[in-house]
Amino acid sequence: MNSVNFNQDASRISVGTSSGFRIYECHPFKKIVEYKNGEGCGISEMVNRASLIALAGHQGQTTFRARQLRLFNTTEQKTILERSFHSPILSIKINSKRLLVVLEHKILIFDLATMKNLHTVKTNINPEGLCALCPDDSSYLAYPGASGSILIFDALSLNPLKMIENAHKGTVSVITFNSDGSLLATASNKGTLIRLWSTVTGEKVQEFRRGAYPAAVYSIAFSQDSSLICASSESGTIHLWNVNRDRGGMGGGEKGRNGGGSTFGSLMPGVFSNMWEAVRDFAQVKILAASKIPTLCGIYNNECLCVVSADGFFYRYLIDTNKASCEMLGDRVNLFQEEEDDEEVDGEDTF
Repeated sequence: MNSVNFNQDASRISVGTSSGFRIYECHPFKKIVEYKNGEGCGISEMVNRASLIALAGHQGQTTFRARQLRLFNTTEQKTILERSFHSPILSIKINSKRLLVVLEHKILIFDLATMKNLHTVKTNINPEGLCALCPDDSSYLAYPGASGSILIFDALSLNPLKMIENAHKGTVSVITFNSDGSLLATASNKGTLIRLWSTVTGEKVQEFRRGAYPAAVYSIAFSQDSSLICASSESGTIHLWNVNRDRGGMGGGEKGRNGGGSTFGSLMPGVFSNMWEAVRDFAQVKILAASKIPTLCGIYNNECLCVVSADGFFYRYLIDTNKASCEMLGDRVNLFQEEEDDEEVDGEDTF
């Protein structure tokens, strides 16, 4: 497995393999597309539930190279466009209006309908291709700047919007928009805190405590209604938090498993502020993957936590905010275990 991604509402996952790509329906879980042409796929990004998928090749290949972009129609099983770039594609982001190709020093913005290159955003060196694109048509773009800052750019009007300065003391490692682009979640390479920012004001509106010890955060995702947020890390634990509905401050009275905020922060703001005001998770799950196996998380229909691990397994959990719990639904699914009759996995589904 070279890559794995959820679509915008976590209803499907795409997997880049050494011989092509696959697409799985998550609810109920089943493989719906498999394309094999002997060429490895390094990146695969879907557009909602449409038949269009954006692909990039895998490093080391002589045919479908890492610097090549393909738009592929899964219904017709054919390539509809191919473009090559001067350096490897590090990331692709796509919604119904825009397609972004992220290279090490720049982000190219394309109109999805015409594939015309509308604008190029020059960036600092970005070796991981870190970038986020808002899922809806507002098409906000966020990418890391210098010294822990984050820049927000309007990919429709092609104008800069905001700079969030000193978002983190360390290097920014994860950036994610909520569904309408009003909120931006971030983590640093330290990974102890997840921060939530208003894209309108550029101000921090909430902070979540992942853990006391540093750990690489692999992914962050919002629920569709932005009431929940989840994050996965190298600890093998996926955390869930409630997002403060009024978004008016740090914690806003939210209570996690350990009681949420503390009055110590207001009594001694310079000392205990970061430790005590960060919101604790209300639930967490520990998956069966080996230690430090990368994981990707998503929230479907505001009530189902979905997790994919880099060792090829898919997990689902029912989120119960009233009981502050996550209950696993069925057994984990091996993405590469071929089913003889290709039937749906896990039987009846309630989502």
